Amino acid sequence: MPLLLVLFSGLLGSLFGLGYKYKTRYACDHDRLIVVLSGSAALFALAGIPLFGEPLFDREALLLGIPFGIASYVSTLLYLVVIERAQLNVTWTVIQFFVVIPFLVSVIGYGERLDLVSILGLVLILASVVLFGQRGRGATKGAAADRRLLVMLLLSTLFSGIGNSFPKIYAATVAHSHPLSLLFWANLWYLTSALLVAGVKGRLGQLRPTRATLAIGSWMGLTSVIGMAALTVALASIGGSIAYPVRSVVNILAVYLLSFALFRERVTVIESIGAAAALAGVALVSSSVS
Repeated sequence: MPLLLVLFSGLLGSLFGLGYKYKTRYACDHDRLIVVLSGSAALFALAGIPLFGEPLFDREALLLGIPFGIASYVSTLLYLVVIERAQLNVTWTVIQFFVVIPFLVSVIGYGERLDLVSILGLVLILASVVLFGQRGRGATKGAAADRRLLVMLLLSTLFSGIGNSFPKIYAATVAHSHPLSLLFWANLWYLTSALLVAGVKGRLGQLRPTRATLAIGSWMGLTSVIGMAALTVALASIGGSIAYPVRSVVNILAVYLLSFALFRERVTVIESIGAAAALAGVALVSSSVS
């Protein structure tokens, strides 16, 4: 069951990622999209709290939600700038290397140990990520030459890794997990950060979203909350050293499959090999968990 939740979370993460693709297609404003995304995510989490009998004021959720939300805001803002100049498939693959940070938090911070089968599976998963990223060599030469853009992508990956570590920290800290409470406070601070920056830029009066921005942002907010809630619940029963890499590769694989199905993007031979490696890696990890 925990592994199924991780796989489900990875699938929802890919559906979240497609929001970025539609964002570029409809030229959504960064600030407006972030406000809708974080605001709708906070509302979805708030609506789910009484449905699942969670408390609103969970001390650990409130305290961890602050850095979680701020890190998420910084990561999203930087990534929105990056994808204006580079392909989603390529940058989405690169940013999935954020998994290194929560993986290290799990292994070093919480002493998680891996057996040989799990290690082999994780090696295949890492290899699949590298193979998927090969598309970028031809498609992003202009972006790679821009050092500022590369630095922004790396910083986005760093802050994404920091933010994604908090569900693990939360699950390891509390006896009874309240994921929707954590996500409510995180997205509230996510929204607060966006509004503060918009105020500094003098844009508070310009945040009324278009219909496309409202639809895309709400979709991203919904998939984000459900996906992260599923991951947080799973982390109470499965190690982060397993959960995060599996979720990441499912995320990448699903983005490529959806891009092919919805946008008829060509899948290369290398990407097909990457998909096979990913599936083999997930199968090995699954067998070791079960």
